[in-house]
Formats: sequence, structure tokens, C-alpha cells
Amino acid sequence: MLIGRVLGWILVGSAVLLALGEAVMAFGTGTYNGITTSEAWIFFLGTTPSFLDGASDGGLWSAIVLVVMAMPVWSVCVAAGLVLICICGEKSRRGRLFVSR
Repeated sequence: MLIGRVLGWILVGSAVLLALGEAVMAFGTGTYNGITTSEAWIFFLGTTPSFLDGASDGGLWSAIVLVVMAMPVWSVCVAAGLVLICICGEKSRRGRLFVSR
């Protein structure tokens, strides 16, 4: 559980750095389009995501995948990090009726 929390905090920290970098680039001269999740996927893995090929069939899952891949990469990192932090967080024993040890 500790590894999940640490990975979650690393994702949140990197998302903050990515968002700050995009904010600096947006205030610069000229036009700047943010880095999407699919562009980051291509940058890190070198290929387009294979599940995007079948994402045009019109189903709910394909619509969700297309929306997530079009989102800025920092927002996806924040969401994934917060989910990891919440899932892997320490469970409080206070407030339970029956405490098993």
C-alpha cells in the first residue's frame, strides 16, 4: 500500500510540474497547443496506442477512451494519482463498531 501512495504522490507532483510548464508556454509569444495524453503516449512509447484503432466503433468505452486521450496529460496524471492515493491510503479504525485485530 505504501508503494501505491508513493506512486500516487509522484503522479500528482509530476502533474503539477506539467501544468506549470504548460502555463508558462501558454503565456509565451505565439500560439501553443497543450500536450494531450495521446501525444505523451506516443512520446514515451514511440507508437500510437493500439486501442485507439478500434475506438471508432461508436460504443461507450470507445467514447471514453477518445475523450481521455484528448485531455491534457497533466489532468490525467492528477486523476490517476488521486485515485491511487485514495485507494492505497491508510484505513482508519476509528468509528467502526466492531474492531477485529
